[in-house]
Amino acid sequence: MLKLFYMSVNDAPCELPTDISEYRKNKIVSARSETAKRVLTAAALVLKAGFASLGIEEKDVSYATLENGKPYVLSHPEIHFSLSHSETMALAAFSDSPVGVDCERMDRGVPYELVKRFFPQEADEYKENTLLLWVAGESLSKLSGNGVFDAKNRTRIPPFEENKTKSGSITLEKYIIEDNLVVVSTERYETAEIIKVC
Repeated sequence: MLKLFYMSVNDAPCELPTDISEYRKNKIVSARSETAKRVLTAAALVLKAGFASLGIEEKDVSYATLENGKPYVLSHPEIHFSLSHSETMALAAFSDSPVGVDCERMDRGVPYELVKRFFPQEADEYKENTLLLWVAGESLSKLSGNGVFDAKNRTRIPPFEENKTKSGSITLEKYIIEDNLVVVSTERYETAEIIKVC
């Protein structure tokens, strides 16, 4: 099972949702700008939809983090999720095996010099599509829990063929959702079911 739940930030309500976890409410309330609050509200709502698809109320979820900062659900360790957002979209991936996801607007520029600094092994192969390498690296780091900047502990990201590539035993697959580039990293390959949250 691999499901991607997404929501346009513009579709997120301006008011604070009442039926989400205290953890998510606190993140929204502590945001410094109205734009950040809308992004975090959309993120809370895609998480809520993902958990609901599994018969779980997000408002009852207790989150914890591993030593490396990777979040998990205390009461349901069998559920794997990953959360990402751009300025225009929030996205949550849910799976029954470890998963990582990242998204960025398609028009976001990622300078080659930056990619070369953090992805020296792959930079030349992705010179024409630095955004794909950046998003793939973020997705892979969310799967492993190692930061994208931890080049020593990161496996190489081979060029994509069509919409996917393999990095060791990990499959990375790219999608385009509402003008956002999305890359999902999984230990067990399966095509994602994509679900819009309204």
